[in-house]
Amino acid sequence: MNSAAAGKTMVLFGATGNTGKYFLPAALAAGWRVTAFLRTPSKVADAAGLTKVKGDLTKPADVADVVQGADVVVCLAGVPRGTKPGGRMDGFMTKAMKDIVAAMEQHGVRRLMFQVGGFTLLQGEPKTGCFAACCIRDCVLGKCMGESVSLRENQVIAEFLETKRATIDWTLPRPGMLEHKDTKGTVVGSAASTQDTCAFVDLAAWEVTLLDDDATIHTGPFPTYDKTATAAGNPSASAATDAKD
Repeated sequence: MNSAAAGKTMVLFGATGNTGKYFLPAALAAGWRVTAFLRTPSKVADAAGLTKVKGDLTKPADVADVVQGADVVVCLAGVPRGTKPGGRMDGFMTKAMKDIVAAMEQHGVRRLMFQVGGFTLLQGEPKTGCFAACCIRDCVLGKCMGESVSLRENQVIAEFLETKRATIDWTLPRPGMLEHKDTKGTVVGSAASTQDTCAFVDLAAWEVTLLDDDATIHTGPFPTYDKTATAAGNPSASAATDAKD
């Protein structure tokens, strides 16, 4: 258990997603009291330290109610792969994040973590090179894998959060390729993009640690594996995997 998290309350959006389903047990194991905001609470098993709240991310009043009293807010929600540009879900996450931030400002909650992606740029960073932008981001991820809306919304949200530095202490982890595998090691943060393909369980364990690291505020760290550590040395990931099993 992380003593820094003991007694603190986290509101978690996206607890049933690819990262969220590993992040939730890792956060509980670290000592957080987690309030999971869920459209269908029955999808998440009961656990010590967990409060499940039924709500709709499209309803600002639901969001404002659940954020009140939180110490931190974590958003791992996102539009599903294959979302069509101009479709019903296009713009969903941008509006949801603006509602979350408005609720945080209303209730005086500062700490926020929102997972974006490896192609999201922060203010002052150089533009992505032509090959990576055109071939990998736009063609492979955008067109072939159906992530064009997610890629665009991540960037829009990052730019929006840049305007909220005075009121929101945000961190934007920027994973690249991810996979559903057992823990492969301990993930640490890097200031530069890496080629590591991380397991969701390892990414989630690392993201929990970011909440207690003030050095990550107003940054977008990239996950990479600690080459000096082993999978056996990642108890947070093991706890999350055990909880899933």
